[in-house]
Amino acid sequence: MTNRSEFLVYILVDEDQNIRYVGRGTHPRSMVHGVGDGNPGIAKAYEEGQLQTLVVDCETEQAMEVAEGVLISALLQFKSSLPLANRRYDKFTFKPSHVPDPFSDRLQMPLLNEKVVAEKVGGPVIYVRIREGSIPYENHEEIDPIHPRASAIANRIQETWAIDPWLQDWRDHPERAPRAIVGLAGSTHNRYVLGALDLRGVEWPQPVGKKSALHRIPWAKLGQTADDSDIDAFELCGRRFEGVTFQSGNWNYTKLYDSNGDPVPRNANPMQ
Repeated sequence: MTNRSEFLVYILVDEDQNIRYVGRGTHPRSMVHGVGDGNPGIAKAYEEGQLQTLVVDCETEQAMEVAEGVLISALLQFKSSLPLANRRYDKFTFKPSHVPDPFSDRLQMPLLNEKVVAEKVGGPVIYVRIREGSIPYENHEEIDPIHPRASAIANRIQETWAIDPWLQDWRDHPERAPRAIVGLAGSTHNRYVLGALDLRGVEWPQPVGKKSALHRIPWAKLGQTADDSDIDAFELCGRRFEGVTFQSGNWNYTKLYDSNGDPVPRNANPMQ
């Protein structure tokens, strides 16, 4: 145990390989009679050697909490004939990390794609890639994976993006400007909307004429504290998404799709 981390998530598996209990704490707890607290049957079975203990090391208390919730949530999806012996395990529901609680149940809703979002928004949309584990810019709030703050999500979405090639067209033709910016997180095959901001009525800055020039999104509440409703423009936050792909490079983390849900090329006059 000398190389183990301080925190752990442990599971008890019976001789038929059924998982009967999931717990968390420090390493000694998984080895004492405290396992199965509140359920004498599980504690007795453990003491008599009818249960095996499997331990997952966690570097931090936060990681431990996430791991426990994910394990219990996933196990509940199987609807096993042998329920877990945890007390109040029904409080666990699977949700994506970094998404605020009010929107966590939207994983069950149908998948979104560029065309569905364009119809919901009623116009063009900017999509940006949000890397949950990336280090935030100086003086910016990090997004807590368990209890994310709307202000941190809004701050990350309105960050600087490579929108320069489209700016002049948006300034000349406001009706062709994007109505929303959508922050996508997760892997390509497990992507979801981290948050979406309403861009209707914003004043777009002057372009500088460089493909990779970065601009901060001039969101209407720039500099103000955001709440959950602010990051849920057009009721998109927390929805699963498929379609948009990103490549490496600052300008490739920003994509524009028109009112039909079709990609807009990155050139000087994209709509002409």
